Amino acid sequence: VARTARGQDGALIVDHPGVSCPQSSSAWTHAVAGVHREDAFAREAQRYFDAAFDNAPIGMALFNCAGEYVRVNASLCALLGRSDDDLIGRRDQELTHPDDRASDLVAAERIFAGELSTHQCEKRFVRPGGSIVWALANLTFLRDEAGLPLGWVGQFQDITARRDAEERFRLAFDHAPIGIALVAPDGRFLRVNGRICEMLGYRESELLSATFQDITHPEDLHADLEHLEAMLAGTIRTYETEKRYLRADGSITWVQLSVSLVRDDADHPRYFISQLQDINERKQAQGELEHLANHDPLTGVLNRRAWDRELARAIAEAARLDRSVAVALIDLDEFKRLNDTRGHHAGDRALADAARWWRSQLRSADLLARVGGDEFAVLLADCDREHLDAIVRRLKQRRPDAPGCSIGLATWHRGEVAADLMRRADQALYADKAGARRHPAAA
Repeated sequence: VARTARGQDGALIVDHPGVSCPQSSSAWTHAVAGVHREDAFAREAQRYFDAAFDNAPIGMALFNCAGEYVRVNASLCALLGRSDDDLIGRRDQELTHPDDRASDLVAAERIFAGELSTHQCEKRFVRPGGSIVWALANLTFLRDEAGLPLGWVGQFQDITARRDAEERFRLAFDHAPIGIALVAPDGRFLRVNGRICEMLGYRESELLSATFQDITHPEDLHADLEHLEAMLAGTIRTYETEKRYLRADGSITWVQLSVSLVRDDADHPRYFISQLQDINERKQAQGELEHLANHDPLTGVLNRRAWDRELARAIAEAARLDRSVAVALIDLDEFKRLNDTRGHHAGDRALADAARWWRSQLRSADLLARVGGDEFAVLLADCDREHLDAIVRRLKQRRPDAPGCSIGLATWHRGEVAADLMRRADQALYADKAGARRHPAAA
């Protein structure tokens, strides 16, 4: 009986009584020992594979080329809620959620065509009773040395909790009553909900192709960028501010903005979460209250409180920048007689008409205020004497059927406070009313 074995060089060794082969017995002994070692290594490797496969903490499966389960581990059985007897021989497509089957088939076709060797996806399985489990699937296609298909090896990780959390986030994000956006560190919109599109008047696709810098009011952009830079640098964690956005139709909308920064495990910035609340009505009401607090309700010009504040600010600015500032006090002539003879309604109408006329004669930068019953004041900044006289002449022009006026003009002297300037303007006004001059007194 002839015996054969492979030597260490791979050559076939034959041991037969009728064959004269010097040293054949020795070579046979070494060859057989080598085969035994290879068999032992193979058996040991198989034991390691079996242990790793069977005890893996994630689902493991071997499939044949038809996609049928050939071998499964306990973790996969627990994931799918089925026994190994229930799984072996069944096709993976039978257990896959109907909505995910098409994408699986497309991936399989690409793998068989040689375009891919591995495939990763998130898919749903239907468990007994109809419940759904989400899995992260990693599939590798196996071929032999000749390139012929052998089957698949699959790894499946339960991600149901993560997908449920993502779904809850998606629902909360999409249906939130406030505007929410995920914004990249460079300002690009990554994701927006319906409410923010409604607030800003843009379609979702328009916002996703823009940056927040594109639609922020220019006067608010610098402060916004400073806050974001501080967050990226780690000096602040969140910030809140009121800011204006430019709507798609060109109008302006006010929002209360709250921003936080999400970082990855390495502490690198990933994206900002921006939350926007519409405060247009509040800002409008606030503006109306501020207007009422600072304006005379009869004439619509500034009231005495606002006048005192603006005059002090103008004097401080003139002192700092070495500029000129002047005050003109105006008093309607014979206003008391008008009230007494024609009634307060006529007097109120005369005051409102006079204020409207004076505003039309002033520059846009000039301020007009009602500082007393029939007394008004004009703040004139950066105006030389020639222009001051011209403005005063325009203010004194008498309109048909309207009372005339007296004006006292005073220019600010360095080191003088607001009360001093007003007192000199008042003196000039009384001088003009007394008829000492036919033109405004120069103080």
